[in-house]
Amino acid sequence: MKLLRLLAIISLALVLNIALAGQTGHAAGTGTPFHYGHAQSTTVHHLGTYLLNDEGWYDINNYETYCQQGDTSCLSDCMTYSSYVCYNSDFVEFVGAAPDAIQDTPGFAAMGCLRYTGGGNYIDGVAVAETAAFGAVWDGYYNDEMVPYGTISGTAELLTPQQVGDDPSDTPPGSETLVSSTSSAHVSVVDPEHGTVGTAYGVQNTDNTEDTKNTGGFSVVIRGWLYSSALDNGNGDTFWGSISCQVGAHTAASALFAAAATQYLDVPEDTLFNSAEGELECYPFYEWNHFFPNEGP
Repeated sequence: MKLLRLLAIISLALVLNIALAGQTGHAAGTGTPFHYGHAQSTTVHHLGTYLLNDEGWYDINNYETYCQQGDTSCLSDCMTYSSYVCYNSDFVEFVGAAPDAIQDTPGFAAMGCLRYTGGGNYIDGVAVAETAAFGAVWDGYYNDEMVPYGTISGTAELLTPQQVGDDPSDTPPGSETLVSSTSSAHVSVVDPEHGTVGTAYGVQNTDNTEDTKNTGGFSVVIRGWLYSSALDNGNGDTFWGSISCQVGAHTAASALFAAAATQYLDVPEDTLFNSAEGELECYPFYEWNHFFPNEGP
C-alpha cells in the first residue's frame, strides 16, 4: 500500500508539473492557499454588453456552508477563537465555455471541500480554473483573483429545456421560472495556482426561483496541495494529500447556518451561505462573487 501511495503521489506530481509548464497568462504557483474566510478583490468592471443581449451561459452550481453537527453550535467557535472559519464548506460551479450551449466542457470550473477541525483550525482543498479562451471574454467581469488558467475536461449539461429569462410562458420557459431544473456534471480540473487536481460528478435538481436544491448533488475529490491552518505553529501551511466531500448532502444544515450566521459574523448583507441552481443566464457569477468563503469578512 505504501508503494501504491508513493506511485500515486508521483503520478499526480507529474500531472501538475506538466500543467504548470504549459500555463500562460495568470501567475502559477505551487500550493498557494485559497484563503478561505479572507476577503478577496471584488472589484469588477461594468458588465457592458453582456447584460444587454440575450446570450446565456449555463451556470450549474451548489454552495453549502454548515456546522458538522448539523445545527448552529459551531458558530460559537467563530467568537471564541476570533476566527471566521468555524464551519464546513462544500461547493461546485461550472460555467459554459460558449454562449447558449447547454452542454459542453466548461470554460470555468471550481470545486472545494473545507473541514473545520476544532480549535479555530481547518483543512481545505480547492481546484479552480478557467480556460484562456474563457478568460479572454470574462476576466475582469467577475472575482477572478484566485482563478488561474488551467486544464478542464469532461462535460456539464442542463438536462431541463430552458432559455434565458423570467417568462414562464416562453417555450422553453425562462430559466429563472423553473421550480424543477435538472443538471449534471462529470468534470475534472487541473489547477496550477493551488497545485491541485479536482474531480466532480453527479446530478442535481434545483428550484431556480429560490436558488435551492431539491434533490441530488455532486461527489468531489481534491488531490494535491491542501491547506491546514494548524501547520507551521498555527500560521498555516500547505501539505500533500487528498480531501473529499458530497456537495448537496447538507442542505438542511446549511439553511440553519445561513439563518443564524448573520447574528455572529460581520459580513455584507448579500453574502450567500447556501445556494444551488442550474440555469442559462447572461451573468453567471453572482454566486461565485458572493459565496461566504470567497467574500469573507
